[in-house]
Amino acid sequence: MTNVLEVNNISKKLGNFSLENISFTLERGQIIGIIGKNGAGKTTLLKLVLEILTKDNGSINTIPKQDIGVVIGEHVYYESLSCIEMAKILSHFYKKWNWDDFKKYIQTFSLPLKQKIEELSKGMKVKFSLACALSHQAQLLILDEPTSGLDPSARYKLLEELHSMANLHNMSILFTSHISSDIEQIANKIIYLKSGKLVDFIDIAMIGKKYTSIKTNDFNVVQDLKQNNIFLFKHGDDWETVVNSSQLDNLSNYKNLSFSKATLDDIICFMAEDEE
Repeated sequence: MTNVLEVNNISKKLGNFSLENISFTLERGQIIGIIGKNGAGKTTLLKLVLEILTKDNGSINTIPKQDIGVVIGEHVYYESLSCIEMAKILSHFYKKWNWDDFKKYIQTFSLPLKQKIEELSKGMKVKFSLACALSHQAQLLILDEPTSGLDPSARYKLLEELHSMANLHNMSILFTSHISSDIEQIANKIIYLKSGKLVDFIDIAMIGKKYTSIKTNDFNVVQDLKQNNIFLFKHGDDWETVVNSSQLDNLSNYKNLSFSKATLDDIICFMAEDEE
């Protein structure tokens, strides 16, 4: 299949939370980052794709599970075992397990092979999970906050490794992150979730064209825009928000309103504000 993942109109209700009518495709060699506030549905979406959770409706088509590498919060190992002991167990589950690759990533991530998993820090456990996920020639990586617990240098190095592998092996990646620089460093597209709904599925390069950041220090403008269902939020000495660029013609008459191309940070900071 040309696409390694096709998600069509899936929904899932969990208590008071609902993930509603999510659709997107992930092409071979493409990297998609999922953004949204805590509780927006990012991890729930990954669990549905991996069939950890059962969808209420819709369809999911993907490549065989043998070809998917996974790093997710509940990706549990036998913690009383050492890294090498756990790797030996995992190697029996994957037909394409490659010990040379595993040893390379152990060195890349400076992991102690003989140390028990329970003795590893959170960041080291993430690295071990990634080393395992990358060692069976996966065609698709599904990663939940893969840089969590890593220092900036290790985070940058890991992302560069993922980006390089995606380019070298035409591998696809679907990952969540709350760090905008992680998304910008490697993603081609973003999925933006807000309260369980898909706000946008967009090329990174198109964000500044589709969305505009608006700013004012005039409270009268803030109040006037509020009447038109445009809500600005206090940010330092100014009020700011992000609007769809198609709305700009309606805003051109405001003298005390400035405009700039929206960034991914703007999207994360301001488009999620009214969830609170």
